[in-house]
Amino acid sequence: GDLPQGYPPFAFQGEYHLLSILEDTANEYRNLACNPADQRHDSGAYPHASANAETRNESVFFARNTIDGLHTAASHGKWPWLSWGIWERPDAAIRLDFGRPVAVDSMALYLRADFEKSGYWVGATVHLSDGFEKTFPLKRIDGPQTVSLDGEHTVTWIRLDQLIKNDP
Repeated sequence: GDLPQGYPPFAFQGEYHLLSILEDTANEYRNLACNPADQRHDSGAYPHASANAETRNESVFFARNTIDGLHTAASHGKWPWLSWGIWERPDAAIRLDFGRPVAVDSMALYLRADFEKSGYWVGATVHLSDGFEKTFPLKRIDGPQTVSLDGEHTVTWIRLDQLIKNDP
């Protein structure tokens, strides 16, 4: 049939393919951070992720990878295992700008989970544009880690810093 004509010419080429099945999420929390079209530099489109460090200026380690909607964390490097690389900077920080006021009461973080090859964080601090900040622990798991923000906040940005690396 004409099925292949309904897709871009190179849609099924390449080594890796991902499939996601979404359930009805009408009454669930919404991911206010997701923007698969985010660019490295400020484009005026939101949400937008930026950082003071990105390993070797390589696209596979850009801050924008944290909000691309993919949660493939068991490796790192080329797509689909993109991540944010801090270039071993102790002052590494990442910021998420929403471009408008939004109401938040929690956040979910995914660590890069190729634990045998890479270090990982055991703690971090989040700062909100309304002045709230919280230091919290992180676990060595492959999957989301939800952090309560101790009530609802109306914010325009959040920043994650003071990253504490595991001590092997």
